[in-house]
Amino acid sequence: MSGTFAERMEKAQTELMAHILAVRDANIVEIDAHSERECRRIITNARERARNLLQTAVGEERREREHLQRSSRGAAEQAVRSLQHQLMRETIDAAYIRLKDSLLKLWTDPKAQSTWLQLSLGAAAARLDEGVWQLQHPRNWQPAAHAVVLQAFTGQHPGVHLEPQECRELACGFRIASNGVRIDSSLTGLESDVEGIKGRLLGVLATLPGWVRDNREDADGG
Repeated sequence: MSGTFAERMEKAQTELMAHILAVRDANIVEIDAHSERECRRIITNARERARNLLQTAVGEERREREHLQRSSRGAAEQAVRSLQHQLMRETIDAAYIRLKDSLLKLWTDPKAQSTWLQLSLGAAAARLDEGVWQLQHPRNWQPAAHAVVLQAFTGQHPGVHLEPQECRELACGFRIASNGVRIDSSLTGLESDVEGIKGRLLGVLATLPGWVRDNREDADGG
C-alpha cells in the first residue's frame, strides 16, 4: 500500500466528500424535478380552479342579471297596471261627478222631466202591484204641469191611483212606493249606489273607441 497513512486518509476523505457531493447533487436534481412537477401540477390545478370559479362567477352574474331584468320588467309592468287603474278610477270618479251635474241640469228642462216621469212610471209598473202609489217628487216639480203624462199612465193602468207627495230630500227625479216596495229614480237613489253606478259607467266607457288605447298611452307617458 503506497503513501503514508495521512495521505491515504486524506484521499479517503476526498473520495467520501466527492461521493457526498455527488449524492447531494443527484438528490437536488431529483428534488428539483419533483418540485417542478409539483409546481406544474399546482399551477395546472390553480388554473383549472380559476377557470371554474370564473365560469361560476359569470354564470351567477348572468343569472343575477336575468333575475334583475325579470324583476325590473315585472315591476315596470306592475307600475303601468297600477297607473292604468289609477287613471281609470280618476276617470270614473270624474265621470260620476259630471253625471250628477248633468242630471241636475237636465232636471231644469220640463221636457226632460216628462221623459223622466214616463220612465219612472214604466219601471214601477213592471214591479209594483196595482193600488195606491206614492209619487214622491222634488219641491220644484209641479204635478199639474205634467198632467198629460199622469193621465195617460192611469188611463193605461186603471188599477193604479197616484198620490203625488213633495219630498224635500229629493233634488231631482222621482221615488215611487207601494206596499213596502220602492222604485227610486232620483239623484238621491243614484247616490245610494255609487259603486254600482261607477261600475256601469266603467262598462260604458270601456265600449268607447280609443278608451283602452288612450289609457295605455297615458300610462306610458305618451
